[in-house]
Amino acid sequence: MVDDPSEHAELLLSDPDKRRAANRELTRLVETGLTEQHSTRRWAYYTLNAPVEVTIQPQPDTPERQILAHVAQHGTIKRSQCRALLGITEVQARYLLHKMCDQGLLRLEGTRRGASYRLP
Repeated sequence: MVDDPSEHAELLLSDPDKRRAANRELTRLVETGLTEQHSTRRWAYYTLNAPVEVTIQPQPDTPERQILAHVAQHGTIKRSQCRALLGITEVQARYLLHKMCDQGLLRLEGTRRGASYRLP
């Protein structure tokens, strides 16, 4: 990997095909208005014309957050409800709910078919 920009230039200048391809790309960027060329020939440099917009996508709710929201709204959640809510298997639901109990996020009430999970 090349870290020094001058090494990039040396690599580019050493291969005429790469140099021509880079010039074509830069010319196309200037023609489309995305970049602006400053100066000419050897000392030319380019800047972006349009401001760069950074968009941050919100993270989807984690399964734990979805379960906690369900319990906060409905009071309890059963394993079958967890499966339906998250679209996961029986084993995955059991693992997730037990993990949340171990972390102190939920409390198990009842056993077997009557088992439900509540906020502590």
